[in-house]
Formats: sequence, C-alpha cells, structure tokens
Amino acid sequence: MFALEGVKVLDLSSYVAGPYAGTILADLGADVIRVESLEGDTYRYGLIYGGFLAWNRGKRSLAVDLTKPAGQRILHQLVPGADILMQNFRPAVAQKLGVDYDTVRALNPRIIYYAGSGYGQSGPYSAKPGFDPLLQARSGIMRAAGGEGDPRGVGGTPITDVVCAMSAAWGMALALLARARTGQGQLLEASLLNAAVAAQAGEMVFYAGKPPPRPRLPGNLGYSAGERLYQTAAGWLYVECTAPEHWQALGRLTGAGIPHQRPPEGSEGDALAQTALEAAFRSRPAREWYALLLEGGVPCAPVQDMDTLYTDSGVLANGAFVEHQHPVSGLLKQLGMMVQLAETPGTLRGPAPELGQHTDEILRAVGYGDAQIASLREQHVVR
Repeated sequence: MFALEGVKVLDLSSYVAGPYAGTILADLGADVIRVESLEGDTYRYGLIYGGFLAWNRGKRSLAVDLTKPAGQRILHQLVPGADILMQNFRPAVAQKLGVDYDTVRALNPRIIYYAGSGYGQSGPYSAKPGFDPLLQARSGIMRAAGGEGDPRGVGGTPITDVVCAMSAAWGMALALLARARTGQGQLLEASLLNAAVAAQAGEMVFYAGKPPPRPRLPGNLGYSAGERLYQTAAGWLYVECTAPEHWQALGRLTGAGIPHQRPPEGSEGDALAQTALEAAFRSRPAREWYALLLEGGVPCAPVQDMDTLYTDSGVLANGAFVEHQHPVSGLLKQLGMMVQLAETPGTLRGPAPELGQHTDEILRAVGYGDAQIASLREQHVVR
C-alpha cells in the first residue's frame, strides 16, 4: 500500500515547480495524468530533457489542445473523477482554457485545486512571467549567494522551483487530509516568490540591533580560516571548524602551524592562518585530506560533482538514487525517495511518459470510443 494510493491527479503544470510537485505525489502512489499541449512541455526538448525525466516520472500522459472546445470538454469529463487539479498558468490563461477554479469547482466541489505561479495570483506582479532565475534575482538570493556588494550569484540549482514544489506537494497532502475530515475541497496557492522568501527565512527576520550580514571572503570561498573552501592537490575541500577542539585538531593534522586559539574572524591573524592552511592543503588530494581529517574529528566534506556523487557509498546507502530503464533514453539514474515511510514507502512507478503515450486509454476510461478518438486526432484535438 502507498500513502496516496487511489488519489487521482490532473497535472496541467509545466516547467519545474508544478511537475516536480506532481512527481512527489506520484512517488507516493497517486495516479498522476500529465496534461500537455500537442507540442508538449518545453522541457521535453534540448538541454533540459534530463530535468523533464526527473520531474515527470511515474505519470501518464494526455496530449490535448485546451484552446479548442473539444479539448476543454475532454478535460471537463476528467475533472469529476479527480481528487486534485494542479496548474501554473497565469490567471487570465487559466480562464481562457476553461481550467480556472470556478469552472473546475462547479464540475467537482470536492476537488483540491492547486494554482502555482511566479508572483502569486494577485498583486501588481501576478501577470508577469515568473522563472526561477528571475525570482532568485528579485528575492535577493543571487545577492546573498554572491556576497555583499556582488550580485553575481547565479546558482545551477533551481532552488525556488524546488522549494515551491515541495511546499505545493505538502499543501496538497494537507488539503487531502482536511477533505477527509470536512468533506470539502479547497483552493491552495504557492508561488516562486514566497518559496524564495521562505528559503531565506533566517535572513528575513528583522529586529532591533540585528547585526549586518557576515562578510564573505574574496572569491566566495567562505567566512574565515575555519569556515571555508580550500584547494587541494586534486579537488576542493570545505572545513567547518567553529568549535575549539575542531580548530585545534585541524592545526594538528595539517601541520600548518596555525595558532592554538582560533583568531577572530576578519583579523590579521585569521588572514595569516588562511595563508598557512592554503599552503598545507595543496600537499595532498582532497580525498586523502577528507579521510585524515574525518578520522581526526574535523568536520569537512569534499566538493563533489555528479559523477562522484553517483558512486558515493554514503549517498547510495541511503537510497538517494534509483536506476530504471527508459524506453527511449535507456538506463537512467535518478533521485530516490526523498521521504522514507516505513509502512507506506514510496516507489518509482515508471519513467517519464512519452508525449500522448496514454491518451487513448485515458479517453476510453471516460467513455470515448475508438472512432471518436480517431476523429479527435484527425482534428488535432488530441495526440
């Protein structure tokens, strides 16, 4: 048994945040139908294809043109049997396509309707296009990542998309729980903007006497001799030595000749300690330093890439990755289950679907015959 077994989801979202939320539900047992245009999600193509495979696994695919009345009728026939409908259109677009909240709720009062967006459903920015890098910039994440006075912190991970997806999945699960108690469906919203703010919850707290942000080291290497990245003979290593015993062990194991007591952050002594440690760390590769320091009780970690992460025994032991076959792309390595439920564990239900792979079976389930499906395909209503 799966936690969300029997839950039916219509996923009309696109890009990252919405589809990823749908995949979280699918991993936990929900039957998620990915509703796409006849051309398919933009992320099906090009450099983002790997992301599409990750953010849409375990779903079924219905390709339908919602700009046509016949396409809208198909969706409206699916709504009464659904528990959740999720979309991330801008408000005017949802209404034009016949998938706005009022229309959907009239067809199914018990439905849980998730509306995702870049900037929220109301306010002066609601109609603006919202993509992860734009929200990282507007919310201050880029400036925080780049350091004081340097806004050039463009990250490779779509953090606002990921936080929004997790928030949306959590919200939809809570709405299912509330419906089980009250019998009522409801509207829920999540935005990349709120996700970006939430990712900085600690920094967002303001109070009297709050100190300024900690200054970063040049090159965004860290903060001090005991909290920074060091380049080794091969690779990089991050050390986190805030406790006196960790700092003293660092000095003993590296032989760098640093003071017994950690110098104040930003002081001349701290700069001298950094210089000494930089020289010491260049004598061995990161993997050797990691083994030595870890055994000596120094908190540290090597900087890894995807290739080394795939073979990291500690990562693999926790089920962080799973392997499965994709009919087109072959063997895939992907994220495992983020949450480990002992009694109702999640599972990878299958690969991301090909565009329109399940159109016929989905239409048959709501009463369409083969001749009708063929006619809809000839009229370019479905694919």
